Amino acid sequence: MKFAKPKIKFKGLKNMAKNEEMKTEFEVFKDVWNVYKKFYFVTDNNEFWDELVNECGKVRDKYKNSNLCSRLLMVIIQDLEERGKNDDHRM
Repeated sequence: MKFAKPKIKFKGLKNMAKNEEMKTEFEVFKDVWNVYKKFYFVTDNNEFWDELVNECGKVRDKYKNSNLCSRLLMVIIQDLEERGKNDDHRM
């Protein structure tokens, strides 16, 4: 089977993200992932939710200028809330 060659031609550094920008985005994903892993098993008590909000606040403060960070944190909080309603994921 032959695959079509991409129509976009490499134009040097113009189309590449800046190294520093990519490094920051990688760090955002890594830190958000670590929060998600830490709180993956939802417990329905105030201590759990307080600690989650505190951890998210620390990550958010670290990346104050990152809208991506804010959005990712909101998504994981929503996911944990939804999964917390399902008894199969509680510890």
